[in-house]
Amino acid sequence: MNRIKKCLMVVLALCLITASAVNCFALEEVLGPVKFSVSGATASIGETFKVKVSVSGNVEIDQLYVLEFTYDESCVEYVGAITDSALIKSCATPDNAYTPETKILVLGYASPIIPNGEMITYEFRVKPGCEVMNTEISFQCLATSNRETVTSQIIPAVITITCPHTNKTLTPAKNSDRKEQGNNAYYTCTDCGAILKDDGKTETTIEAEKRPIGEHTFVKHDKVEPDHKNSGMAEYYTCSVCSKIFDSAKKEASSTEGFEIPPIPHTFGDEWKFDETNHWHECECGEKTPAEAHTTKEVIDTPPDEDNYGIGHDECEVCGYVTNEGKLIPPLKHEHTIEKVEAKPATCAAEGNIEHYTCTKCHKNFSDEAGENEIKDVSTPKDPDNHTGETKVVGQLNPTCKDYGYTGDTVCAGCEAVLEKGKEIEPTEDHKNTEVRDATEPNCKDEGYTGDIYCKDCGKKLKDGEVIPPNDTFHGTMEYHEKVAATCINTGTVEYWHCAECNRDYSDEKGTLKVEKAEDLVLPIDPNNHVHTEIRNARPATCISTGNSGDTYCTDCGILVTAGTVTSVDPNAHNYVNNVCTYCGNVRVVYRPTTYMYIDDDYHLASGIKERHVPDSMTMHTDGEYEWHYCMYCQHEYGKVPVVNIDVDDTIDIAVDDPVQSGDDETIPDVPVTEPEPSEPAQDNNPPTGIAVALLPLALAVGAVAIIRKK
Repeated sequence: MNRIKKCLMVVLALCLITASAVNCFALEEVLGPVKFSVSGATASIGETFKVKVSVSGNVEIDQLYVLEFTYDESCVEYVGAITDSALIKSCATPDNAYTPETKILVLGYASPIIPNGEMITYEFRVKPGCEVMNTEISFQCLATSNRETVTSQIIPAVITITCPHTNKTLTPAKNSDRKEQGNNAYYTCTDCGAILKDDGKTETTIEAEKRPIGEHTFVKHDKVEPDHKNSGMAEYYTCSVCSKIFDSAKKEASSTEGFEIPPIPHTFGDEWKFDETNHWHECECGEKTPAEAHTTKEVIDTPPDEDNYGIGHDECEVCGYVTNEGKLIPPLKHEHTIEKVEAKPATCAAEGNIEHYTCTKCHKNFSDEAGENEIKDVSTPKDPDNHTGETKVVGQLNPTCKDYGYTGDTVCAGCEAVLEKGKEIEPTEDHKNTEVRDATEPNCKDEGYTGDIYCKDCGKKLKDGEVIPPNDTFHGTMEYHEKVAATCINTGTVEYWHCAECNRDYSDEKGTLKVEKAEDLVLPIDPNNHVHTEIRNARPATCISTGNSGDTYCTDCGILVTAGTVTSVDPNAHNYVNNVCTYCGNVRVVYRPTTYMYIDDDYHLASGIKERHVPDSMTMHTDGEYEWHYCMYCQHEYGKVPVVNIDVDDTIDIAVDDPVQSGDDETIPDVPVTEPEPSEPAQDNNPPTGIAVALLPLALAVGAVAIIRKK
């Protein structure tokens, strides 16, 4: 049986060689729906990987399959195969199904066995030094049906060879700041250049590992409005740390070019601007339109007649610029009134004229008396040699004690020509330019000196000075003493000056009025000048008594300066203690739209402020047998005692917001309490007798209640 199997394999091999030289039938014509498939793999350099070969079909006839493979032996090497699959074990020739030497798989099946599933698994290894790339292992599947026809199917298995990232460098983590972006720790493979996360395996990118930059410190650049000449700039921001640029919404921008606002177009007004030769329109910014020359026309202001000149001017037809104002317009045709003008010789300073005739009406000049031959120019040029005008002397210099003088040149006043040169003047002994040196003023203590006289030109001392004796009218340092007014107990002093040099007192600043005696400086006591005063016996008016502004006394001499005045009774000047006036007994009812909370028999809490309850006279309640106090704010009842025979007011019903009810659980906040001290009423030395008598029963009643409560 084994011999038959071997023969069968040889025959099959021969058939394969023959089939390669002929045109085979299509796979689906021979094999039917039989299909081979292989799995790809991914492996790093030096690692092993597996490729699985599977088959699927549904043919119930005798079949024979042969499988071989080819690969790039420079990069991949064969390791072995795993042949324990069910398909190999169920084939007709399991012992010879796989030949390791030839790496050929031969499977034979007899109907009704249907090959379906994994056939074999091959192991390969990526050789060291192989490049990172994709390579293929080509599997050639050869099959025969009914042992008659052979066909082949080539299926590539794609193998992705990856770098093992054995050699890599670490880029440590770096925190970002406001100016520079940081990064997470990552590796760079020195073999393939891949970027790996800090686990050294997972690929990433440098950009993905960057850490966000710190918050910017924005500096606002306000909007700059454009004008006609200059462009503006929209509002933008820069970071004072990293110098990046941001728009008004604080989005980063590459530059400020996009923020520029173009200049405002010029608006040239309708009004013409002009100078002597041109006219133009002008923008409010000063920009001008191209200048255009004036186009003038003659305008007659006063028309001429036969005897008189007219007056007119020239005016630009475009802008209205006026020139030649007062322009003479020749008279209409008229008879000349001729007047002879005698010849006048020219001088160095003025033109002359020839003999001619002129019309007194049209002012035209003529060479003849009949006025027929008009001449335009009747003047003669200046004659530089005819100095007939006035003369003047220039360059005149007086001599001094050391310098020559000069008489001056005589020149023509008209043309400045020198007509006669001047002469030098010898120096003179007359020292005209003098000055005083080393002069000092005398004072009340020291003598002075008039000073020596010197010539300022030659420096010669001309005269010695003289000594000036001391003079009381010349004082040095004058110390001023203000006037001190006399009071009711002290003398005063007058205003005076004291000279430190002569140690004398004077009534004036210049020291001309000497104070002969020290008593002359003293001002006598002024009994009416009370400097220090105080108010005594002052009292304010109250609701039941008059007041007094108080008497003014001098605290120095003790006398009464001004008596006080009486002020009228003030019905509103109450002194409330616990909302009851201590003077007249008036009760002040204060309504507060606030919830009051009960604290104890004496206090309740209102708006966070600890306040006393209103007085008993306003909150007394009774049922005939007992009486008690009732706070109209917090509605708390307290102090129940037996009834005494005292008239009490009816119950005062006052609406209170959210009153505290019996049994309410309340938490009293720890509120600082400031209790105002009751002010002492001003003492009335003369209370009205009627009021005192009227208050006596009330006082007795209050005393009785106090005694009962103590008991």
